[in-house]
Amino acid sequence: MSMKVWKDQEKIFEDFYNKTDAIYYPLNNSVAWRRKTMEKVQLKVDYHHEIIHRHQEYITKGKEATKSFVCTLFEMSKED
Repeated sequence: MSMKVWKDQEKIFEDFYNKTDAIYYPLNNSVAWRRKTMEKVQLKVDYHHEIIHRHQEYITKGKEATKSFVCTLFEMSKED
């Protein structure tokens, strides 16, 4: 009798774990896929942020060079 109870209990646990796995693994795969997708999106955002930052530095350097050139030109014209 105790062997039958033990086998029935084992079958109940096995069924429970199979059902749990059937729910857990698809969810886990979905979460993993979303995490990878979010990491890729974050990399793209970082890349575009870096491009914008470099472009702003380029514009700032260009403005500073223009100001320097204009100031030098103005000072040269004052000397004449």
